[in-house]
Amino acid sequence: MIHHVENHIEKMREKPEHVRKQYAFLTSLGVTMIIFMFWVASFSGSFALDSAVVATEKAEVKSPISSLTANVGDAFGYVKDMIFGANQAKYESEIEVVPGRN
Repeated sequence: MIHHVENHIEKMREKPEHVRKQYAFLTSLGVTMIIFMFWVASFSGSFALDSAVVATEKAEVKSPISSLTANVGDAFGYVKDMIFGANQAKYESEIEVVPGRN
């Protein structure tokens, strides 16, 4: 395996610089996207779900791929809501500040 990687690196060194830069960019973009997807998917576990939704989802058996795509889609929705403020905090009363009290 190490020999195969070394051969690949040697072949890449022989290519023109713009090809090497393209390969490096696309590789780093791919790795970054994978890390980002897992990071966003990790948010879905921290949000409370409605009990009725959980009960209906438990009754259905899904394939692992469909579950993963659904979770990633939900995670993107949660991130969008966090960024664009769908669940904004609303204050019903004013805050009173009294000087001299600890």
